[in-house]
Amino acid sequence: MNKTYSRVVVPKDLDTGTSTETSTWIAKNISREFYLPMVVSADADITKDDLVILGGVGGHEDPRIHQKLEAKGIDYINVEKGYCNWWKPKFWRLTFNENQVTEIKGQWDNKRFTAFNMPMRPMKKDGEQVYIVAPSQNGFDIYDLPIKVDDWIEQTVTEVKKYTDRPIKIRRKVPKKARGSRGFCDTLDNIYCVISLHTMAVTEVLREGIPVISMHPGVLKNYSSNKISQINNLYYPSDTERGKLFNCLTNIQFTNQELVDGEALETMCDYYGIKILPK
Repeated sequence: MNKTYSRVVVPKDLDTGTSTETSTWIAKNISREFYLPMVVSADADITKDDLVILGGVGGHEDPRIHQKLEAKGIDYINVEKGYCNWWKPKFWRLTFNENQVTEIKGQWDNKRFTAFNMPMRPMKKDGEQVYIVAPSQNGFDIYDLPIKVDDWIEQTVTEVKKYTDRPIKIRRKVPKKARGSRGFCDTLDNIYCVISLHTMAVTEVLREGIPVISMHPGVLKNYSSNKISQINNLYYPSDTERGKLFNCLTNIQFTNQELVDGEALETMCDYYGIKILPK
């Protein structure tokens, strides 16, 4: 499907660091002739003739900018940290008109996944603790959930206790320097399952062999449970299923150089079956 645009726009309110840089690489990749760094409000001055390059779900003053663009029928590309090795932001995923990949499709080899040197560990069924991993407040705002972090934790604990008397472990989001060498994957000993709506986090947990209850399923909708009421009947995906998942995810996340030279954009367009053209 051809997608034609008059302008490619990078909104003014991106973070001045990485978000602006990666979004600009993609914009220039499409066409230097009709790329335009906007100095006006994305909320008011962008139309259906524009393609917007967003710098992640948390890189904007308005955390609901994605929903507002969707409501107006305005196309966007989202540039966000990659699903694998996300605690070291050297890889980026591109999505078209969605914040995260919602379908695993295509045939991918495992060369890229293997190169990450993060093996897919066997699924475990012997853990004892339920691990509740809370997102930041920004995570709730992005998904338009009118709740505070503390209230979500309290409600989640109450819901878990309806179905199991397993001990509960809680993790709040902490500064990067306190997250360990592999995010919170360093703290998965004796874990029965992980509950969260932080998609990248539960994706890595699944690679570590821990079943997950993904409260915002997205890319994991076919690889996890998505209701706390399922906690005594968790979904344990096969190695073949997880291999398909991680082969796909690692092949649709990219290095800085791949953002610059166009390989990332070309792969994204093939993935979504689109071709981006100037009007």
